[in-house]
Amino acid sequence: MSALILYLAVAAAIVLAWHRFIRPIGTAAMIAMIAMPLCFTGRAMFTGRVYAPVDLPFVSAPLKDYAPDYGIAPHNAALLDVFEEMIPWRFAAREAITRGRWPLLNQHQLCGSPLAGAVQSAPYDPFRLIVMLIPFAASLTFGAAITLFLAGFFTFAFARELGCSEEASLIGAAAFMFCGAMAFFLEWMQGAAFAFLPLVMVAVRRGTFLLLTIALVLTVFAGHPESLCFIVTTGIAYGLVSGRRIGIPLAAGVFALLITAIQLLPFFAVLPEMYEPGLRRDHPRVSADAKQIAIHAGSMFLPFYGREQTALWDVQPGRVGAIAFALAATAVGRRRPRRRETIFFATLAVVTTLIGWDAPPLADLLRKLPLFDLAINNRFIFVACFAFAILAAIGADAARERPSIFAAIAVALIIALAIATRHTWPAQVAAGVRAPMIKTMLLADLLPLACAALLLALRVPRATILILGLVLVQRTMEDGAIYPSVDRRAFYPRVPILAAIPHSDEPFRVVGLGDAFPPDTAAIYGLEDPRGYEAITSKLLVETYPHWCTPWRLAYNRVDDLSRPFLSLMNVRYAIATADTKPPDGWSVAMRDRNTVLLENLRAKPRAFIENGAGTLRTRHAPNGLVIDADIQQASSVVVSQVALNGWRATLDDHSLPLARAHHAFLQLNVPAGRHRVRLTYMPRAFVIGRAISLAALLLLALILLRRR
Repeated sequence: MSALILYLAVAAAIVLAWHRFIRPIGTAAMIAMIAMPLCFTGRAMFTGRVYAPVDLPFVSAPLKDYAPDYGIAPHNAALLDVFEEMIPWRFAAREAITRGRWPLLNQHQLCGSPLAGAVQSAPYDPFRLIVMLIPFAASLTFGAAITLFLAGFFTFAFARELGCSEEASLIGAAAFMFCGAMAFFLEWMQGAAFAFLPLVMVAVRRGTFLLLTIALVLTVFAGHPESLCFIVTTGIAYGLVSGRRIGIPLAAGVFALLITAIQLLPFFAVLPEMYEPGLRRDHPRVSADAKQIAIHAGSMFLPFYGREQTALWDVQPGRVGAIAFALAATAVGRRRPRRRETIFFATLAVVTTLIGWDAPPLADLLRKLPLFDLAINNRFIFVACFAFAILAAIGADAARERPSIFAAIAVALIIALAIATRHTWPAQVAAGVRAPMIKTMLLADLLPLACAALLLALRVPRATILILGLVLVQRTMEDGAIYPSVDRRAFYPRVPILAAIPHSDEPFRVVGLGDAFPPDTAAIYGLEDPRGYEAITSKLLVETYPHWCTPWRLAYNRVDDLSRPFLSLMNVRYAIATADTKPPDGWSVAMRDRNTVLLENLRAKPRAFIENGAGTLRTRHAPNGLVIDADIQQASSVVVSQVALNGWRATLDDHSLPLARAHHAFLQLNVPAGRHRVRLTYMPRAFVIGRAISLAALLLLALILLRRR
């Protein structure tokens, strides 16, 4: 139960610190805020299970053979990115840091790719660092719980800043922490970043330099630059409308950029080397048509709409629940007080909802602006959910004062949802949504709303607290089952095929044939794979794809033909395939287990090999690179199958050695005759400069705070 213990300790520390230094919080509200995330994660927390889609690796060989042994049935295939990207990236960063290395290079994929420079491993996020105190499997459960807590707690704090009661603020907190977008993207970096949106809003409203600096730093380190852009834009809009002075936000922004230079500079430095920015420019997103907008709208207001990954499924629904929508409408109809905030958040909700739906002309206009021209702007749906949550908090106090208005809105909403359900029912069933699912979700939406209206109409004491309970029940029933709770024994087990792959000082690579052994999974097993499923990929490596793999524009690059010589050049020594695979020339069967076979490449080149010349090389891993012990008989050209990223540096017997490129994408160096030690280290200049700037900024900030104190 290490995840539960660590979560309680961290969440309690944050709440108590806020209570001591920012604004007092009632004891009941403290307990409620810490407990609410357990509506989603409680089962995993209290039973020691893993709250993450670690059941999905069992869809492919070799774990597929063992799915019955572990009682695994795939829960939600839509979470593919979490197990293929987020979990391996975090593992790679954790591995580097726990070994005392800077998390700069990910050797586990794509022949060496940027790790911290790709940002989404979030290696400098304080919460990703704290979680290294517990086992990696438990850290995933902790990460989900703390993200929910941060999103909810800071929403609660912002609602309190607006003057909402604690009970109403808790309702707003529940609406945002359990909104559809957060529930789905909970273990993506988008969820981690948007959890700090409310904190940024609190800091902007207070106009406190230190708090805003902390909020921006945490947002940057959360590891999703696109989300940072949306969050900062929202904060600027709120600051302008609320008439806040610009000096303090500017100063805080500058300091935040300086403190996070260790992450931002390497990111901007690697972008020109990467394939994806050009892809987005060449294939810009287009606005949604009427059918797509209808799908977005349906998934936002009808909890059953497009469920179970049907053709009508929406990847980031803006659901906050019928109760929150009714309370938000009640807030809009309120004439006093907090009218300015109500108008701002109502406008924000409408505008960001339309952008989140990719609706023209707003989506088209936004894509003409710098930064937004490369971003996936429909992530603004998070901002829409936050705006609805704040309106719900304002509306909760208004509904308590004038329950008849809320009751009328609730009745109208129930009728509207019933009519919409009747109208969409045939299309939903035809698309594959099961009728029992429609009935259950509709009941979860309408029954709690009706109960909330009745509680207020009867003026039941402490009705707002009871409504909070109804919101929690409603949102847990609607979106609480997106992520599975998996038996910890099934967390990437080392089945016989994987155990048969030897571990040695001499590096080598492994591939899966077709759908076998999904890329990036290699990181969890301490292996290396030339394939990868990455947010940013080296253009040089992508240009080699026709020689050895089948590229997928929106997914990983498949290996479908083991006879391609380029695989041998890339140091691919083993392949995992289904048992009916016939080994091509140069490959042999190393092991068979159930329906999977392990193949060995007898022609695989070593990681570093002599292409022109004579001698022997012995290669082994070193921090963020390789060490090559060379015994060269005559001056030789040495090829190293590491992608030639700009940050590589080479030394020959501690003297600088020039680097060149070979076979289009890989490193090459010229080694003179004799015995030498060659060190290859990935240490980008942007990281060195960024590290120095961040350290200097932290020291300067500490001096400023000490002087003020």
